[in-house]
Amino acid sequence: IQCYSKMGETPQNTMQLIPLIRQAAAGGAKIIVTPECAVQGYMYPPDWTTWTAQSSSITGSTRRGPPGDGAWCSEGKRPIQVVDTPYGRLGLMICFDFHVLPPKLVEHRAGIVLYSVGWYGPNTKDWFSNKFSEIVVMPSGFNVVAANWSGRA
Repeated sequence: IQCYSKMGETPQNTMQLIPLIRQAAAGGAKIIVTPECAVQGYMYPPDWTTWTAQSSSITGSTRRGPPGDGAWCSEGKRPIQVVDTPYGRLGLMICFDFHVLPPKLVEHRAGIVLYSVGWYGPNTKDWFSNKFSEIVVMPSGFNVVAANWSGRA
């Protein structure tokens, strides 16, 4: 499911997701992937608002590039979780995880990776159509089912 979620508007985002999930299930979907932070909402890229201990925004000529997840996230300490299902061996990756998880998912023999994304950046136009496949998918050998954040409705 691709959708736009408003940051901090959990009830509204949930009410938007419910019919989309029901529609996908009615259409035969057995596994549903939503964008990163689809329930809680995520930063609105043109405003460059990030999640930090103190919310901040970068505007005008001081912006040197998108702050994104690198400003507040780090690699987790829990073990990689890969599960066997009737549809294949599934792994999970969330947006910034592509920097560290693909080799670990390969090591755990993930055949399909569910990828929840809030991707927005200077290379948006060719990231998923070319670069992501070249950098992550083809070298890793797994398939990816992704749902990305979309623009304001």
